[in-house]
Amino acid sequence: MTERPSAGPMRATFLALILTVLSIPLPAGAEQRASPLGPPRGLQEIIDEVNGAARGMKWLVDFTCGCDRESLAWEALARSRGVPDSILGDLAELRDPEEFGRILYNYPPRFSMLTPKAKLGAWLRFAAAPDASASQIDAALAGARTLDHRTADAVEWLSDPHREGDRFELMRLLPELDLEATPQLCASGLSWVRAQLTRTYRPTQSEPESYRGLEIRLGVGQPLVALQWFSNHGYRSKQTTKILVTDHLAVTQFSAHNAFTKIFTNQFNNLPPQNPIKS
Repeated sequence: MTERPSAGPMRATFLALILTVLSIPLPAGAEQRASPLGPPRGLQEIIDEVNGAARGMKWLVDFTCGCDRESLAWEALARSRGVPDSILGDLAELRDPEEFGRILYNYPPRFSMLTPKAKLGAWLRFAAAPDASASQIDAALAGARTLDHRTADAVEWLSDPHREGDRFELMRLLPELDLEATPQLCASGLSWVRAQLTRTYRPTQSEPESYRGLEIRLGVGQPLVALQWFSNHGYRSKQTTKILVTDHLAVTQFSAHNAFTKIFTNQFNNLPPQNPIKS
């Protein structure tokens, strides 16, 4: 097994602490540590120490310090002391590629810790932070635009069922990110827009509301801005446009009503045949 990159001195120092808790059988040729265990211990005490080591290594893995060799050694030792496999899931998880850099790449504690490997969402968190300065917002958006995986990250974000609650953070910044208007991105994005339009309160003909009222009801994700972005890039949804025009604009009072409605209907009618999204 090829071990993943480590963080040098920080990793060595931390592992020196956790590896001295128990006697670890190292690979052939490596120096063997003397056992600090002393008299035989109870199974629960050993399990507690194994779990503590797993938590320590989890912190390292979260920040891209690979612990494959050490986690395997702890697993082997735990089994030799009678620890059941059901307890060892956390150790095995440390070697899951999806766990490597989970915090550093997705939720870095500081702006200065962002790297080109960080996910698009990590950069946008610092652009959307309530206390973000103008310079930080500009720097975060500029950094996000340089990511070669930003469009793939956006598609993943919009497709992840566990991230439905924060998709608006992506969509409200959509025009600022220089994303590639791929069919996957546009289909996922228009699906989000359609969901926002469908779930938003629809005023009645007898009690129409202002266009500003419509914007407020649709929320900070600004689905109308996103809809216009997709339309400008040649992707329009007949169903989404119909919901907007018939269910919202038709009962909205504002002077540009007719012109605004015409823009969306004409854009769909003039849609190039290679880029329709019919849902």
